[in-house]
Amino acid sequence: MRDKVHFLVSCLLLSAAAGCAQGPCEPPSTCPEGSALAEDGLSCVDGEGRRQGPAAFFHEDGSCGLATFRDGLVEGEWALYWPDGGLRSQVSYRRGAEHGPWRLYHPGGRPHVEGAYWHGRRDGEWRRYAPDGRLAGTARYERGRLLPAGAAP
Repeated sequence: MRDKVHFLVSCLLLSAAAGCAQGPCEPPSTCPEGSALAEDGLSCVDGEGRRQGPAAFFHEDGSCGLATFRDGLVEGEWALYWPDGGLRSQVSYRRGAEHGPWRLYHPGGRPHVEGAYWHGRRDGEWRRYAPDGRLAGTARYERGRLLPAGAAP
């Protein structure tokens, strides 16, 4: 009961009730073995206080996020949602560092920025789009280093 009260208070204070009991950001209903629901009711923690498994985050502007943790580090996808529930960003993590696809969206769902990370460093082609969907610019990176325009991959 105490955890539910903490969760409801957190939702009311942090997100003005946007998405707390509905929408894309549901707090965990179960925790991985060896962990328990944290006092705020929004994540699971192990005996050492490290986040384990799913976690929900609520922000003052009404946006929210979902992530998965392993041994206190983000592992897998971290998704952030606009206050209306639309997808705002998707970032892949490995052992707490950005690794894999990275996407940011305009309100309404059109892509804004797309790229990828390799062990915490930008890698490959990055594309930026205008709100109307037109390609607005590109850049190429090699393990964090910006390549000159026109450089071969």
